[in-house]
Amino acid sequence: MSGENVFQRYLSKKYKIDNLTVQGAGPVITISREMGCFAGDIAVKLVNKINQYIETNDSKKKWCWISKEILEKSAEELKIKPERISHIFDAKKKALFEDLADSFIKKYYVSDSQIIATIQNIIRTSAYEGRAVIVGRASAVITNEIQRALHIKLIAPVDFRVKLLCNKLKVTKKEAKNSLVETDRKRDAFIKFFRGTKPENDYYDVILNRARFDEDKIVDIIFDLAKLRKLI
Repeated sequence: MSGENVFQRYLSKKYKIDNLTVQGAGPVITISREMGCFAGDIAVKLVNKINQYIETNDSKKKWCWISKEILEKSAEELKIKPERISHIFDAKKKALFEDLADSFIKKYYVSDSQIIATIQNIIRTSAYEGRAVIVGRASAVITNEIQRALHIKLIAPVDFRVKLLCNKLKVTKKEAKNSLVETDRKRDAFIKFFRGTKPENDYYDVILNRARFDEDKIVDIIFDLAKLRKLI
């Protein structure tokens, strides 16, 4: 099931965090990553592996994976265009003058705090409902109170990540390196919106070096850990 269909199901039924409990939340798996440690294909393979496994065990509700839909659905909830909230994912805050100007001239004005709260609510709602693999978007921090959860982070040396970026995006080494530095900076700043002063790595159960394991091995490791934690 695609992330799009899952969010339509969640929003159409108007699930609210207040009606869900931490004890009954999940299961959920979050995958965070450094720039260049591409996690989309890993999430797809992981969800497929889990769903094949639960089919043989007579389980009805399938798992899904979610990532970019968070931006789209946050905008939908706020009744604004996605580009109006993309600055939050780039870890930029509006200047005071810009914020005041928006409040006067925009028909549907929303503050940064409203945007952040909406992002957090959408991620937590999907995580509380469970059977979701959430990629990025500070999901490990936002869902860290959930007991039935597994939080993974993918890292790799800079040279390895540059090579992956060059191969996947067809860019030069210089362009790849610049992209790494800038994107990692934005991701770190975005996560700080939610984590405060607590060190980021405190939120992860396992940190995997992408350079040491190929995609299939990483999928196997996460799958085995999820079974060990009785999430599947």
